[in-house]
Amino acid sequence: MIGLLFYVGINVFQFNFTLFLKDIYHGTPVLIGSILTFVGICEIITRAILLPWLLKLFSDKNIGTAGLIIVGIGLGLILTSIYVNSAVVISLAVIAIISGEGLFDPIYNGILSKSVEENEQGKLQGLNQSLQSANNVLVPLGVAAIYFYSPTILYATVMFIAFGAAVMFTNYNSSNQQRK
Repeated sequence: MIGLLFYVGINVFQFNFTLFLKDIYHGTPVLIGSILTFVGICEIITRAILLPWLLKLFSDKNIGTAGLIIVGIGLGLILTSIYVNSAVVISLAVIAIISGEGLFDPIYNGILSKSVEENEQGKLQGLNQSLQSANNVLVPLGVAAIYFYSPTILYATVMFIAFGAAVMFTNYNSSNQQRK
């Protein structure tokens, strides 16, 4: 369930952000391309530098929880940017969402991997991939309908979904489900 909520929040950002920039900020292809380049740089820094450093200092659960909270903050910043037209707010939103995703996603996949025996890894990863594929089909349909009605409602909803996933992840006890 935590993964489902996380992927919904991230998919809304991935599937809608360029349209959001075009509609709300009247973004040109150059502006949108520049922001997406910035997204890639943030992803590399988070996964290659920040995550390995944090893994030495904190538990997987703390890093995963922080990642989900940071994603929620980023989605909240996009919500804020609807009313406060600011490149700084959008930049902070991108940094937060991509950094949070870069922290949570590897932790989540690691916890999933540890939750089953080695001979069940393929089945688990196939199930996880199926979940993501279903999200990739269903989320854009819902996002389009809600976004057409109100970008505010869309980003407020996914912000609360991300925070809900953080609460669930904080309360999740993986120790009794991990391999010994």
